[in-house]
Amino acid sequence: SIAWLSLGVFVVAVVVLLCVGAACALVYPINPQDVSRFGVSDALASYRTVHIDRWSSETSDKAFYDGHWYSDKPPGMAILALPTYGVLRGVGAVDAASGPWTPTWALWVLRLLTGGLAYVALLLLIARGAERFVPGTGPLTAAAVGVGTFAFGLAATSFSHLAAGALAFLAFLLLHEAKRRTGRAGAMRTLGAGAAVGAAVVFDELTAIAVVVLLVYLAATSRSVLRVVAYCVGGAPAAIGFAVYNKSAFGSPFHNPY
Repeated sequence: SIAWLSLGVFVVAVVVLLCVGAACALVYPINPQDVSRFGVSDALASYRTVHIDRWSSETSDKAFYDGHWYSDKPPGMAILALPTYGVLRGVGAVDAASGPWTPTWALWVLRLLTGGLAYVALLLLIARGAERFVPGTGPLTAAAVGVGTFAFGLAATSFSHLAAGALAFLAFLLLHEAKRRTGRAGAMRTLGAGAAVGAAVVFDELTAIAVVVLLVYLAATSRSVLRVVAYCVGGAPAAIGFAVYNKSAFGSPFHNPY
């Protein structure tokens, strides 16, 4: 059984690597999404602010409030890009005067270490989920999602769909696993599920739909008030963080980028 498990892990790894190699080899031209998201990364790293006045003329994905231009996107991708952008700046690989998207290869690296990482995470989670429900289907399912859906085209971009989707799907897997656990083990997985889907909303606000769907799923399958509380507590840090961002940018925790 250990040999078969090792073979299965190897096959999944090969499938994911092939998908990643194909998807992440694409280099797209700069687009408004890049400026809107990575402009916030630059603003945070360079000026300790979240407005993108400096780059507002280069993107249509923006919001105007109280004399400043801001990204009209949630801050998740911008925050995820910060470590990579910091390294690129530190080694002089990006031209601060021209933006994080100059030169083109630096933009490609930023995309790969945000959208690309999310793509890898999504495929691994899909493979794990498929194996859990129908053993032996993990590699094929991961390949189907990896090259047969819009995930393929989004891997080498700064769009947030894959990151939000991967986090929401992780939350589902954790809740499904929590059903089979009792006591602390089940509660911790439920807490983790809340944290994961809460973080998903920071990447894409529409994932709030998944927050509600998973809450209903949890309530129906566990019938435990404590599990529901754990789920909500897990999501609280992300909700608070997003509220702080909205307050900093738009003057109110309830005034979001859209």
